Amino acid sequence: METNYGESAFAETSDGTVVHYHQWGEGPYLVWLHGGGPGATGLSNYAKNISAFANYTNIVIDMPRYGLSSKPVINGSLPTILAKYLIEALESIGVKKASFIGNSLGGAVSISIHDLKPELVEKLILMAPGGMQNSELPLSDPLKLMLQAIAGHPSKENIYQFLEHLVFDKKMLTEETKEARYLAAMDPELIESAKQSKFHAESLRPALAKIKSPTLVLWGREDEVLPLKDAFDSFNYIENCEVRIISQCGHWVQVEHPEFFNNAVKEFLA
Repeated sequence: METNYGESAFAETSDGTVVHYHQWGEGPYLVWLHGGGPGATGLSNYAKNISAFANYTNIVIDMPRYGLSSKPVINGSLPTILAKYLIEALESIGVKKASFIGNSLGGAVSISIHDLKPELVEKLILMAPGGMQNSELPLSDPLKLMLQAIAGHPSKENIYQFLEHLVFDKKMLTEETKEARYLAAMDPELIESAKQSKFHAESLRPALAKIKSPTLVLWGREDEVLPLKDAFDSFNYIENCEVRIISQCGHWVQVEHPEFFNNAVKEFLA
């Protein structure tokens, strides 16, 4: 299948899990990891951004349990297990070094990839990454809605409510987007697999101090999913870190402010 962003392809891990991705452009490898919200995919998360990076070999991934990738049962740390799958998948297609862009869960998985195999990571771009917030503080209401949906109990109500929390300007969230995300989340195979899974989040703060790769952190000031005030002190643990915060922006920096995002990432990678 062909799209505007290259060929749709699949990589298989040692246990038979299939990872779907699109490869597009030429140059150093740039791996894009989407967030963990119900119905998310690589292309849907980064539709406003990928075209700005034609001078990179872009690997735009559907993480396991999302999009056209396999829906494995997961027992244990969700970021760590997804990271293990993706390391294998990337090795199978010949990626030996790459920069990683990760939003929310994708950010947490990027951190975990660095923790498990630091030599694979050139640079990190983390947008409101999971796992950095203070574990002693309660989860945000939208995060509770997301976890309910991906744990095998999706409904139109909780998915629509969660999506409303992602953006500062609610007008950006179209009915078409909400319906598409809801239909993707209602995949019977995904729901059955989720009900058999016992996955959990984990604090990634111990991993932050081990990050030696140059790191760019982007965050929306009005993020309701992973609020800036809950996680800001985590950046102090990263040795080589630049932080950029943008106002009038929720959890989707790359969607709400694509020009800011694209310019910041291109400048950082250069």
